[in-house]
Amino acid sequence: VSVEQDEEDDFITILMNHSVPFTLLGHVTQGKMVVDDEHYGFTNEWKEVYDNALGQYIEKSKGSQA
Repeated sequence: VSVEQDEEDDFITILMNHSVPFTLLGHVTQGKMVVDDEHYGFTNEWKEVYDNALGQYIEKSKGSQA
């Protein structure tokens, strides 16, 4: 789950009030994705992967059937 920074405290409070276990993995800041102080690229790069994953999978599957 990702939440806006200004809503993070309220969200954590809700989780705690309902005894929902959670772990804060990291923050997305200015388009950078950082988890446990490790940089994982930029949101626009991952959006490209996400937006095209199914189409690329189908194309790859077609190629392996030939």
